[in-house]
Amino acid sequence: MKHHVRTFAILALLGLPLQPATANAQTTTSGNLSDLLPKLLTSGVTLAPPDVPGVVSHEAHFLPAATDPIFALTGQFNNALVASLSTFPLGSSSGGFVFEGDPALGDYRPASRSFGPTFAERALTSGKGNFNFGIQFQNASFSKFEGKDLDNGSINFYIHHTDCCGTHGGAPDPFFEADLVREDLSLKLNSNTTALLFNYGLGDNWDIGAAVPIVHVNIEASALASIDRVATSTIPALHHFLGPDPDHETISASGSATGLGDVVVRTKYRFLKAPGGGLAAGIDLRLPTGDDKDLLGIGTTQAKLQIIGSGEFGAVALHGNAGYAFAGTSDVVGDIPKEFDYTFGADVAAGRATLAFDLIGHTLFDTARFQDAPQTFPAPSLPAGSVTRTAFGYYSGNLTQMLGAAGVKVLVAPHLLLTGNVLFPLTDNGLKAKAIPVVGFEYVFPRH
Repeated sequence: MKHHVRTFAILALLGLPLQPATANAQTTTSGNLSDLLPKLLTSGVTLAPPDVPGVVSHEAHFLPAATDPIFALTGQFNNALVASLSTFPLGSSSGGFVFEGDPALGDYRPASRSFGPTFAERALTSGKGNFNFGIQFQNASFSKFEGKDLDNGSINFYIHHTDCCGTHGGAPDPFFEADLVREDLSLKLNSNTTALLFNYGLGDNWDIGAAVPIVHVNIEASALASIDRVATSTIPALHHFLGPDPDHETISASGSATGLGDVVVRTKYRFLKAPGGGLAAGIDLRLPTGDDKDLLGIGTTQAKLQIIGSGEFGAVALHGNAGYAFAGTSDVVGDIPKEFDYTFGADVAAGRATLAFDLIGHTLFDTARFQDAPQTFPAPSLPAGSVTRTAFGYYSGNLTQMLGAAGVKVLVAPHLLLTGNVLFPLTDNGLKAKAIPVVGFEYVFPRH
């Protein structure tokens, strides 16, 4: 159950729903989403009380102590979830409408035939005095974690027996302490984000902007706990669940939260001009305005430095971005990993529409990763003296994820664009979403 809880917490950060199993069931509803895992661990796997008065109770023999490794693993799960959520792309600060020249001199005109990409920056700036405003909505449902399906119980953990009576030669004593509980975790995680996007031209080559996200996260989790009678196969009544199925019990929890996410403030300066673009440098500051206790933010400030290049060749515009992000430490999940990200793509002007295609990638350094690995547990009553089981285990490493993006911007009024895009994952590493629809609009208040 401990293992189940930690996994559940990870996915909880991401906002996943879980599937219940068909055995005995316990259900809880979490307060803060970051507490979901600890609460599941606290309620834990509870065995049936003794059938005979005066016999030693085994009810709490699979509840972890505060020093149990499962709590550390739970923390790593939280880190993995928050890291995945925090790197999910918001809309670009580059407005769809860009201008150059001075109205007073009669040379005020659009600076590009294209309305630009949605998830990438281009070196073009809005133009002095121009204000772009947009709203973008995206819905993400997550289907996999580290290549494993979230909804079929394929993520497994083992909880060892409480050391109730000491050890003998380092082995469990008495013998029944070699029993284990396996938890098969299922999760559903969903995140909806509505982002308000602002961009203003301070000068001919200098923009400032902001992205204000309103986030809803929903998590449902369940774990099917099964008693693995390593030592008590001949006396199943020693460890069993209360209810019609003595071998299995389903534990579930759910929670949701809605609120302001982490606000991003941005600035970009074009230092080298070229037809339809040039080179620019940008800084994004992600502010800890989202409640990290409810997984709406990362709980600390994150800064990202970017270099941006773009250019136009007739109706086709090319762009490329590279950035490096670093952050402080969150009270809830600890250190936020450093990140290198990059985006390459093209947009094509087609009359009143622009088609955009992007490849979006990022690498998180020294972050929490998980994979199936053999785990050995002592079992002195067996001839081999131990048993080996395969379970989901933590290790530290780099995490690289890639997304594809395809979309269109359509001019429906002189200053109004409607936008539609699809984000689709290209890798199974970390937390993987299904195809993500993104819709919105952009409006410009031009300088006159």
